[in-house]
Amino acid sequence: MLDVFGISSKKLHREVKIEPNFKTEDLVELLKHLKENNTGTDQDIANVQYFINNQNEKYKQLLEDIISKSLTIGINAKNINKVWPGLIPDYEVQQGERLEQNIDKVENKNIIVTQKFDMQSRKWKCYIIFKKWKHL
Repeated sequence: MLDVFGISSKKLHREVKIEPNFKTEDLVELLKHLKENNTGTDQDIANVQYFINNQNEKYKQLLEDIISKSLTIGINAKNINKVWPGLIPDYEVQQGERLEQNIDKVENKNIIVTQKFDMQSRKWKCYIIFKKWKHL
């Protein structure tokens, strides 16, 4: 599960009138501190602003993106699943068949039904996704 720090990009640029109470110049230390104190309060913002303001100018935007979890790295779920198999659920849509002729295949099964609008045909299509769920 991803850690939540409670700090958005918008909050990082907000002016806070409070002194930082956690001063570090080490990103890992800061992230550990934010993980333990993930309130998103002005105090957390002051601590992050102190950290970023004491970094090299060329890294400031990168650090803001990391802390606010808005960093775009250009990787998709398929590539992530190559490194960590099954981390991100992947549903492949296959060519379908008419439900009326195959109702026996879906009876007593766990399914997800979703509608999608096909821009090419300008028609709504219904997709049924089969998945083996583990009952808790």
